[in-house]
Formats: sequence, C-alpha cells, structure tokens
Amino acid sequence: MTQRWMRALAGAMVVPLALSLAPAAATAATSEAPTNGLLAAYDFADGSGTALTDVSGNGVDGSLVAGGRWRAGTLAFDGGNYVRLPDGVLQGRTAATVTVMAKPDATALGRNNFLWSFGGSGDAATGQFFLGTNSHRAAISPTNWRGEQQVAWGAYQAGVWRQTTVTIEPDDNGTSTLTAYLDGVQVAQKTGSTVSLDDLTTHTNNLIGRSSYNGDAAFTGEISNVRVYDRALSADEVAQAAAADATEAADEAAFTAALDALTLGDTGNVTADLELPSEISGAQVTWTSSNPAVITDDGKVTPSTDDATVTLTATVTLGGYSAQKRFTVMVPAPIETAEQAAARLVLPYVLTAGTTLPTEVAGADVTWASDDESLVTAAGEVVGAAEGLADVELTATVTLGAASATKVFRQKVSEADPAFVAGYTRKALGGHEAMLDLSMHLALSTDGTPFRALNLNQGVLWPEADFEAEPRSGVTKQLSDPYVFRMKDGSFGVIATQTNRDGAHDETATGKALLFTSDDLVQFEQADELLDLRTDEQVVEPAVDFDGSAGEYRITWRTPDGATFVNTTADFSEISTPRASSVTSASDAPDANIDDAVLRSEAVLTRSEADVLSRRFTPVTNTAIDAPADLELAVGDDLPSTDDLARAAQAQATYSDGSGGDIAVDWDAADLAAVDTTTPGTYEVSGTVRTVDQLPLRSEAKADPQVFMWEGKYYFLATTEDDHQRSLYLYESETLEGLATAERHIIYDDWDNLAWAPEVHELDGSLYLNWARGSTWDRVTSTVAKLDEGGDILDPDDWGFDEAQPVVREDGTALKSDGITLDMTYFEANGQWYAMWSQRTTRPYIDSADLWIATIDPAQPWRLTSDAVTIARPTYAWERSTEVVEGPFALHHDGKLVITFSGAGTDRTYMVGQLEVDEDADLLDPTSWTKLNAPLLTSASVPGQFGPGHNAYFTDTDGTLITSIHARVNGGPRVSGVRAVRWGEFGNLLLDLTADRQALPENRDVTLTITVTGLAEPILSAAATTRCVAGRNVLVATLTNHGTAPQTVTVTTPHGVRSAIAIGAGKSVSTSFATRLTDLPAGTVTAQAHGSGDEATAHYPAGSCR
Repeated sequence: MTQRWMRALAGAMVVPLALSLAPAAATAATSEAPTNGLLAAYDFADGSGTALTDVSGNGVDGSLVAGGRWRAGTLAFDGGNYVRLPDGVLQGRTAATVTVMAKPDATALGRNNFLWSFGGSGDAATGQFFLGTNSHRAAISPTNWRGEQQVAWGAYQAGVWRQTTVTIEPDDNGTSTLTAYLDGVQVAQKTGSTVSLDDLTTHTNNLIGRSSYNGDAAFTGEISNVRVYDRALSADEVAQAAAADATEAADEAAFTAALDALTLGDTGNVTADLELPSEISGAQVTWTSSNPAVITDDGKVTPSTDDATVTLTATVTLGGYSAQKRFTVMVPAPIETAEQAAARLVLPYVLTAGTTLPTEVAGADVTWASDDESLVTAAGEVVGAAEGLADVELTATVTLGAASATKVFRQKVSEADPAFVAGYTRKALGGHEAMLDLSMHLALSTDGTPFRALNLNQGVLWPEADFEAEPRSGVTKQLSDPYVFRMKDGSFGVIATQTNRDGAHDETATGKALLFTSDDLVQFEQADELLDLRTDEQVVEPAVDFDGSAGEYRITWRTPDGATFVNTTADFSEISTPRASSVTSASDAPDANIDDAVLRSEAVLTRSEADVLSRRFTPVTNTAIDAPADLELAVGDDLPSTDDLARAAQAQATYSDGSGGDIAVDWDAADLAAVDTTTPGTYEVSGTVRTVDQLPLRSEAKADPQVFMWEGKYYFLATTEDDHQRSLYLYESETLEGLATAERHIIYDDWDNLAWAPEVHELDGSLYLNWARGSTWDRVTSTVAKLDEGGDILDPDDWGFDEAQPVVREDGTALKSDGITLDMTYFEANGQWYAMWSQRTTRPYIDSADLWIATIDPAQPWRLTSDAVTIARPTYAWERSTEVVEGPFALHHDGKLVITFSGAGTDRTYMVGQLEVDEDADLLDPTSWTKLNAPLLTSASVPGQFGPGHNAYFTDTDGTLITSIHARVNGGPRVSGVRAVRWGEFGNLLLDLTADRQALPENRDVTLTITVTGLAEPILSAAATTRCVAGRNVLVATLTNHGTAPQTVTVTTPHGVRSAIAIGAGKSVSTSFATRLTDLPAGTVTAQAHGSGDEATAHYPAGSCR
C-alpha cells in the first residue's frame, strides 16, 4: 500500500454515506513516486473538513475554500471551491516539477480553468506558473498573459483520469526549458523560454483548482494527487510517478465500486430475516450488529416489544483497502391491540377523488363514517368536491379480534377530477449544468394525461446561498429530493435536502432540511433557518404531510442507509425529537417520461391551481389577433398617414397565458390612399401585424446593448466586442430597422481604458452617457459624460469626455475604491430619481457582484444624494457561476417598479432575472424588494441563443415595448439585437417572444374598416349674440350655408321662431329677435335646414342693458 492510503484509512471515521475507513494490512504498490526533492505532496485522503494535509512531512498544508465533496482519496471541485496553499512554496527555486492526477468535466474544458497556479496574481501582473485545462497548456509569466511563455499539447478528455507532469529548469543559455508529460510520456517541450522560475518575485497566491485571474471560473472535476518538487524530474522519474498514480487510481476505483455496490435495500420496516452478503464485487464483507437481540450478526430478525432501531456495520476489504459502511435498520414491534393498530393508521391530508380509504391496518379491520357522504362515502370511497378543496371529518373504527378503537381525521378532499403536480430534480451533469439541474422542477398532469415538464424542463426553485461563511462571495447551495405538500390552510410547502453546489452532502445541513412555503407554486419563500430535525444523521428524502387526526405535521426522512425516522411539529417552530418509524409521509414517485428527471413525489392540485401553473410555466405564444375597431372619418377630414394610423388603429392580441393588449399593424399604403374623404363611403384597408425580433441586429460582435430614441431618431450603442472593448460607437437611423445598416460614429476612443456597458439617459432635458471605465477589469468605475446643450449627439467633441466625472458618494469620495462599479442605470419613482448599479470588491479579495441603489439629483447624476444600499446579491445557483448580478434596467408596470437584471458569467450561463417593488414603498429598504425565484430568460428560452441578457428597454412610437439584448448565437461571440416584449398575465416580462410567438403567422393579416360619414350638400352653422336697443336686449342669430346649394332654414329661440329663411350657397344671413328684457339670461339658438335636415346650434351669453 502506498503512504497515501495508509494515512487515509487510519485517519477517517465518518464520511458521507455513513462510510468510515479503517486501517488494513499494507500491500506493496507496483511503483512508488520519487521522494528526492519533494517539497509537498497531497493525496486528498483527508475525507472531510477544510484542511488538505501535506503527506510529505514538510507541513505545507493547504486550506479548502468553499467546501467540496470528499470521496475515497479524491476531492470534487464544483467551480466554486478550491485549495489555497501557503505562501512561498516555490520561492527561491530555479527548477521545479508539479504532478497532478485529475479528471476534468466537460465544463472545465470549455473555459479558463487552472488545475494549479504558483506565484502571484494575473490581475495584478505579479507573475504565475500554472497548468490549464481548456487548451491543455502550462505557462509561466513574470507579469500576466501578455508575458507568457508556454508549452501546449492538445486537449484533456472530459471524465477521464490523466496524470500530467510539468517541469521547468534553467539551461546553459540563460533561459529555461518547459517540459510536459501526459501519463508519464513526454508530449511537449519548449526550450529557450525567456521566463525562468526565479523571475517570479511574488509567491503569495498558490492555488489548486483555481486560476490566478479572479475573473476566471474555478476548476470543475476531481483531483486525487498533487506533488511539488524543487527540481526537474527525469523522464524515468516522471514515468515512475505516473505509474504510481495510475496504480492508486485503479485500486481506488475497484474499492469504491465495491463500496457503492453494497446495499440492503429498504431497511425502514424490516420484519423478516436479512440476507447479509459476505462478498461484493470481489471484496470480502463481515457484519456486526449493534443489538444482536433484535438482529444477529448473520441477519436473523427477532422483533421486540417496542419498535427497535439497529445499526449493522459492514467491514469491506479488498486488497490493501478496508472500509466500514453502516446501515440503520428499523424493526417494528408486533401489533397486539386495536389501539396499537389504530396508531399505525395514517391518511394523506388531501384525499384524492377516485381512491378508497384503507380497510385494514397492521392486521386489524377498519370501517369508516363520514360527516359528508357527498365527499367520502361510508364505504370509504372518495367522491371528490365539485370545485376546489373541501373539508371532511372521518371516523375510523379499528377492530382487532374482539377489541375496537376509534380515530377521527379532519381531512381535505380534492375535486372530482383533480390535477397533479410532481416535484423533481434532474440528473446533474457536472459544472454549471449541475447548478441548474439541482433545483426543484415541476411537472403537471391534467385530465389523466402523462406528466409534462413545465418551464422547459428547467428549475423553478433554488435555495439561497450562505453569505455568513467564507468566502465573502457566499457558498452556493443546491437541493435534492424536493417534496411538495399541503399546509394545513391549503397553501403549499416544499421540503428538500440541502446539498453543496455539485449535489454532494452539505455538512452544514447535517440533521436539517430546507423548508419553503408558497401560495401558488410560482413564487416561494424560504424559511429563515434550516429545519432542525434534532439529529446528527444525514437527512435524505424528507417528506411532510399534515396529520388530520393529531392536528400536526409529520416530517419523515431517511438516512442514506435506508432507516426511516419521523418528527412532529404544530407549526415548524418547535420540532419533536426524531423516532424510528415504519411509516413514511411520502407519496409514491410518479411515472413520467421527462429527460433526466429524478422524480420525487406528486401532489394534488385543483383545476384552477393547475391552470395557473400551466399558463405561467408554459412558453407563451399568441393565440388570436382581433382586428381594430372600425375607424370613422367625417367628410373633409384629413386622411391619416400610415404611421399615424399605426398608432391610432391597433389590433388586439391575446396570448396563451391569458394576457393580451394592443399590437401595432403596418397598414397598406395603397389601400389607405384609396380612401376618399370627400365623399361618404366604406373602405377596407389591409394590414400586417408588426413583429420585432432581430438578433443579431448587426453582424459585429456587440454586448450590453442599448437602443433608444432621441429627437425622433433611433440610436444604438453597446460594448464593442469587435474593438477590444476600448471604444464606443453610436449608430443613428430614421427607423429601427435602419440601425442594421447605419453608419458607425466613434464617439469615444481610449486605448488605455476599457469601455463597458454604455447607457444614455435623458435627465431633466439633458442627455447623459454612463459607462464603466478602467485600465483593467478589476478597476472599472461608473463614469458620466454630458452632451452639450444643443450639441450633436454624434459629435464626440460635444460630449465633453474631457470633463467626464466618475460617480462618487454623497461626500465626494470614490464610490468603490477597492473594487468595481458598472452597469449604472437611472430611473424616477414618485418624483425621486435613483441610480442603480452593480458593485464588486476586487482587492484584496473577490466578493460577489451585487446590485446597489441610491438617490441622485438629476442635475448632477455623478454624485449620490443618499447612502448606497445593497438590494440584491447573487442568491440562487443560477446566478452564481461567477457570483454576479448586473445589468439592471427599470420599468414601471401595474403599480410596481420592475427591474430586470442579468446573473452568472458572460458565457452560456448568463440569464435574466426580475426584481420588483411596490412603487410607493421605500426603495432604499432592501426588505421592500422581491426577487423572482426562477430566471425569466435562459439559454433554453430561444433555440440557438445562448447566454442572453443585459437588457435595456424603450417604447417605440407606436407604443410597442422593445428590449435590446445580447446573446451568443449558436455559441459564437456575443451579438446584440432587439425584440418586442410584453407583460405576462402574472406580472412577469415575456422576453422570449420570437416573431412567430408575438403573432402567429396565420393571425398576422388583419383588415380595418374606415367609414367616411356626412353629406357633400350643404353644411349649416350658426352663431348668436346679443346687443342693447333702447335699453332692451335684442338676440341676433347669424346662419351660414357652407354647402354648394341654397338652403331654407328655420331658427328656433326662447324668444321666437323664424321660418323659411333663405340662404344662398356659401352665404350668411342674420335675423333678430326682440326680447324686451333688460337682463337676458344665457340661452341656445337652434337652426335646421328643411332639405338636408342638417342642424346647427349656437349658445349666447347672458346680457344686461342697465
């Protein structure tokens, strides 16, 4: 046996899956790694904890950051955890060898993952010596990537253990030689390297599983061995070390396979003798019982008078390896009384229509009585409610022999034709995919149909990260075994097992479970603390059901070896101690043909609840489009332009989630021109419903886009991926479509600084440009420039970049002197202006990128006018491939302020989430804000568009809300585009409405009816006034014939009628009425043409002749 396993087996007692390791007789390994010049060696056999022990004896122990899954001499790296080694490992050395045995996953091969790095920081340009996975290369640099000397040799294979050795040594020419070996065979060499090991002057950043660049993701995969030497090993020594690692890997794999294969099945209710295997996969197995009176060492079972829990310990031996695996077995006591039998009788809280209540329990007979036989009959047949959930009281009579006992249940009854929801996770594939798969997904079954995945087979619920422990960016948490249940009041609860980000056991959650509540299974609230089940056991498969007899919740759960326990609680605040149980609260996992689904349970839904879930978590599409209401024009009215008509006459669209509203139409210009407004008539104008969906908008690589309107024109700007993110280009067009071919205007160009995420905002009539500027990624700062009053938006000289201001705090100090600020946006709410941005500490450590808010004065948007407050952190795993939330943009909707933001890395993991707050709430109070549990937009939302996000919005002239967005089309570089968006029925933004889902092709053709009313012959008008004659008021009516033919008119007033007044075409006539009144009240004159029937009225004011 190698030194590695001798220590491993002697040291560990309890590891995940109740595995304990013990020493065994050593067997000689076929090869031993060289020890001459060994500085440090790590065999990853610690098994638990946060220390990585140096087994060389030199005391160079490492520290595990952010946890990890230990297993039989390996450590799983999930993209968040890594190992930090002490300072100075290679300090003062001129030559070195580093060996590593690793198994990267597919994610690690697609990004800048380092297996190890010694020296300083890439961001600070203090030099590093490292090995990377994505291009299988080793490199050394005295500064950063600009000064690298490297040796490369192809690519790793995902999921395959390979041993890689890298040596560096000086040569006779004052340079160095880098040599790489794969599985003991030289695969590449670089001679004449201009960088030598002693060129590294900083030795404070020594890492395993993490890059020296803070922006790179950490390694994903497994590592089982690392050695560091102070000399370059010879080729023979390298082969010797590789052979030793290969032997260990093979032996470990065989031993681990034997351990994994050993199982006893369901041990939660054992009443018969157990068959305890003495051999498994070539390994020898011996057994020891903790209570031989109940279960002997050879598996004979003798029940006792009380329920008994017995621990069976298996000792597994294979070659030089030995381990112990524990199984907890529940042996129930025999039933001897009716009361004992009744105690075993349990009903699901919600009784499902079409089922029958049990007639037997533990050998006793059961009969039933119901207080409402329209819901449940006396025969125990569950009929069901007409609508919704109904309450029923049931009395069970349990008879055993001549004795009986009764038990009363107060239950809920489903509808007669209920729906069902299933909670599940997906089989984790590793890397960031595991971070998406290890969440609660939902599947729905209605009308007896098979379960179908909701939300595109993506998660709807993740647990929150732990921000209390190191690192400061938080520890990602995942879940498994999600179980949906009904609360006593009919709302929903979810209980689940909390795991680490890769799905492994979370030691901080030992003996505990996650608990969530929800009104609708759309939005969830996580309990403030994990549910403490008062045990030191690992909790798996937790389930909850309300006990309608006892009036309390039953929480059942298992240990990994299959023992079942139960706790009870009235309201989840105080929980009983667990006791062994043969009864579980869990429903059976349903059958469903869903890709990679790990189904856990099903719960009964009402039809209304199922309808909400289906509409909310099924991709929304157009269902119908109704033509606009008829348009009426009067003879002589001006004919509207096509643009005016697009605003005035919009079709009505409806969507599958129940939402709907106006949708613009492009009306046919020729049909519109045919409308004759000089003559009454009816006309048909054809039109095509307008859709907006163009990604990419332009062919160049652009990210973080914004399309906006200014003084009637459209503008587009973005981060210039095609120009190394150093310049800002502005594009101008008379139309939105014209931006695709618009001329480029360079408004900002600074090759000494990055230029990220520009946004233009109009504040109090002035135009401001905000962007992130800095020499390196970890020093960018939100900066503001103002367009000169009356300036040309396309003229860089009019933007005053020389006077651009970095955004500062209220007291004038730097907004973030030890990190970065970027993606700043502005918005107004209730008369107050706010700034919101993403902020991250980058020096001397890396924190998460969070969303911050503060008030501003719109006359000085570069200075905050309040304290800055954090309102959102990367809480859920889908935001945490790089622990980032960024790119906020504000919209007002239905009494709420809605913020969309983007989370995760800028690769295919990028997604869009939603924050919201009541508009009249305190926006500076973080508790006022609500974050939706699930993302709005992901790489699965629109086929071929990966990593979508960084949205901005504007409203087009026809009222259409349009987002600008970037994505990686078919996995390529980031490109930007535009898409019309709508508000969903549930207040969520619908960001994935492609053209065919905005308006189904068969619904796009609509017709508008325009009616021209009125006659060409004549048009009559009237006017009235008063004057004083001899101290009395005289009323004067003036009539005008606007027609082309004479008219005869009758005038009626409160003071007389005049008939047969002749008025020539185009002429006016006045007629007077003596009132004989000194004071005349106001009144009305009415005139009517005899021939056409036209009528006109005129009002006159009160008059006084005193």
